[in-house]
Amino acid sequence: MKIKAPTFADLFAETSPQLGGARRTKFLETLDRIIPWQDLKSLIGPYYSEGKRGA
Repeated sequence: MKIKAPTFADLFAETSPQLGGARRTKFLETLDRIIPWQDLKSLIGPYYSEGKRGA
């Protein structure tokens, strides 16, 4: 039997409001705690589109 690794969709489904909003909140708080958002923002900022279109 092959074991499938969970995807982000699987993790979200496990934390959906129908299954208990507290689980989703805890999951998002954990992500917020472990992801260095400012570092990530500074890394991708130069490549992020400003939303302007045209020449």
